[in-house]
Amino acid sequence: MTMTESEIVRSYRNAKHKSTQIGILADLNCVKTDEIKSILRNNGIDLRSANSRKHKADNTPMEIEAADPVPGEVGYKAPEASQMKEPPLGLEPRLIAEMVFNESRIRNIVEAMGRYYEANMAIPDEWREELKERL
Repeated sequence: MTMTESEIVRSYRNAKHKSTQIGILADLNCVKTDEIKSILRNNGIDLRSANSRKHKADNTPMEIEAADPVPGEVGYKAPEASQMKEPPLGLEPRLIAEMVFNESRIRNIVEAMGRYYEANMAIPDEWREELKERL
């Protein structure tokens, strides 16, 4: 498990699509969704609300507004230093992104190998080599 229980709960509470977030948290922590659900329940989260839809989809056409100019475009005016409070949310560190991708890829390789094994099919050598490289 790569996240603490409090991080899992905070991430779930802040998620816009809570039912999808459970699967995301399970993937990030290399566990089954049942374990994430158990952690959330143990921390007082009512999961019944994650499965219900809050409102119907609105099929009315959207009005498109002209976008403000962005840096590099004509008409862009940079904000003054006194107007800037915090920088926008950036990018996760590359090492973290690569670690999460690597864990996900290892899990995918192992699961695919398991499916081939269950079907009594030969496991491709490329999969074995990649798994050795990533471990």
